[in-house]
Amino acid sequence: MRIDLFITENLKKELQKLGYAQDVAQMAAEYGLKHYYRTSETTRKGKIFDDCLAEAKKNAKHLSRIN
Repeated sequence: MRIDLFITENLKKELQKLGYAQDVAQMAAEYGLKHYYRTSETTRKGKIFDDCLAEAKKNAKHLSRIN
């Protein structure tokens, strides 16, 4: 599986587990993937997915207020 598909699908699953709607989870997962492409270093070694998830959660919270 390609890394971009892996990150997007797993972010979407995690966000849906947290109760976000499918459309919000999809958009937020795309923000998390953009974070992956922009980031050259993680906050903790080997934790890039956690950093992407934190970014996706932040955006999901914002997006759920808009919708």
